[in-house]
Amino acid sequence: MKTVSVTISSIQPLKRILQGVLESKICAWLFDEVWNLRHRRHLPVFSSRPLRSRELTIEVTNICNANCVFCGYQFQARPKGIMPIERFRAIVDNYALIGGGMIELTPVVGEALVDPSLEEKVRYARTRPEIGRISFVTNGILLTRKRFEALAEAGVTHLTLSISGLDREEYERVYRVDRYDIILRNLEDIAASAVFAKVQFALGIRSDTLRAWRRSPALARLRAIGYTNYGGTSFLDNWSGRIQTARLPGFMMIRPQRTKRLPCWMLYNSTTILHDGRMTACGCRDLDGTSELALGHIDQQPLQAPWIDGRMEALRQRFRDGNLPDVCRDCRHYAPAREV
Repeated sequence: MKTVSVTISSIQPLKRILQGVLESKICAWLFDEVWNLRHRRHLPVFSSRPLRSRELTIEVTNICNANCVFCGYQFQARPKGIMPIERFRAIVDNYALIGGGMIELTPVVGEALVDPSLEEKVRYARTRPEIGRISFVTNGILLTRKRFEALAEAGVTHLTLSISGLDREEYERVYRVDRYDIILRNLEDIAASAVFAKVQFALGIRSDTLRAWRRSPALARLRAIGYTNYGGTSFLDNWSGRIQTARLPGFMMIRPQRTKRLPCWMLYNSTTILHDGRMTACGCRDLDGTSELALGHIDQQPLQAPWIDGRMEALRQRFRDGNLPDVCRDCRHYAPAREV
């Protein structure tokens, strides 16, 4: 442990230099160009004024059982709670009434599995034929084989497990809880389940060692038992300026700033309902639901109201005019939308 501590400390001067390069205008321009070459043709094309979201994010809870160094959970100020099943059902009914689609259960911050009624909620959503994909990201601490099988049978179609570079010391640096062995045991048990193939399962690796995680013996074992869909990164979002590179361990760094000439794809793709019923246009970085992206309360308006009455279009127009909402100005999670 002492050796690791010295190694992590010794790279801080190099990190400061690298982050300075990432923040330069030329690097931001190169990042834009490379990203556009790799991803632009895969971006969905949106109508310039859609009348409903293509995906619905429902935050079943904003409580978490980890304290990840890269997550905005550590800065959350709003009250914590779990969405009542009655509200969840009403939201799903409204969504199905206007055509339905995908449901994402990943909270803005929090761990969906903390909600003891999660399986019941998924089961209800699956009763509506208008609902397609049901997915969420989890830290895996509570994802036992029994819980996984219950979720698979209830109707979850996609799961992503967020983990560090598959090393105990790194895991504790990044997730700041002592649960590494529990997660590996859960993954091994799940792979042996008869319903493992029923869910599209991915590993999202957040590493402070750049690409060293690819050589991890633990990853090799997981690949051998069926975890072949995975990806990793050391370049992270800053939660609209809340997280600085100096706060991140190892080689974790903040992504370059993007040029924001087009509206963010989030303003076309999704509406997020927080656990207390408040609505926001961004389920990624509107941490407390109090920014200029707030859209009122689901108990006081139908789900599609902000799309029909012009509030979503007004937010998109602010990007075109260069008058971005404050929460969006320094956001590194931004991705441009293609408009027709």
